[in-house]
Amino acid sequence: IILFMVVFSLLAIVAVSLRILSKYIQWARLAWDDILLLFAVVQMLATNILFVIAIGRGGLGRHAPDVTDQQLSFFMKSYFVAGLVMPTCYATAKLSILWLLHIIFPFRNFRKVVRILAAVVVCWWVATILLDTFICYPINARWNRNVRGTCSNKVIQVEYFATPIPWIITDFAILITPLPLLWTMKVSRARQIGLIALFGFGVATCAVACKRYVTLLGIDDKDITTSMVEPAIWTMVESSTTIICAALPASTPALK
Repeated sequence: IILFMVVFSLLAIVAVSLRILSKYIQWARLAWDDILLLFAVVQMLATNILFVIAIGRGGLGRHAPDVTDQQLSFFMKSYFVAGLVMPTCYATAKLSILWLLHIIFPFRNFRKVVRILAAVVVCWWVATILLDTFICYPINARWNRNVRGTCSNKVIQVEYFATPIPWIITDFAILITPLPLLWTMKVSRARQIGLIALFGFGVATCAVACKRYVTLLGIDDKDITTSMVEPAIWTMVESSTTIICAALPASTPALK
């Protein structure tokens, strides 16, 4: 897990750094799409750090019989916080991409579609946050066995298996929406290369999102500290590839 975290975090940071450097080369100010992307990087790093801490203090990677109650409690706290931070990372990275598309393609109908997709991303982000927060009542019953509370198994299943689906759908929608314009609109060579890079990494991001969803289906509540390893790895990969996908289209000046 640590190796994946280091490698993909560095790749995402390099991609975003190139984008910021491109702004400097062009003497341009940071726009909202840049700010959203920087915020996504912070969320990605926060989640990755949570996973690493969970290895040392929460028993992540160990089988349930080898995990103490204290470690399990810490793991569930980490998992709870990650469930709030990671959707924020996904949402802000997607909004950064949509903001950039809104700027690049000045067509009324296209911009309407972009705004609708942005609204869907925001709404589903809010829904995911609320679902993760109130899956147990009281909230701390999720990680504290001494607290009398209830956790809805049906809601937990929805969180595991249903909430990733709209994220995947929005990935494909963001990927497909600009394609008709990409091949017909006359843009500079640098911008065209950036858009092709966006498409290429968009395909990779969609593939990674699907792979992550498959790993979520393998989560075993009876041995969650072990069965969460693969989803954690692919969560790191997905967040990084999404950020890289958002960063590269505006990074061409720094790559020349």
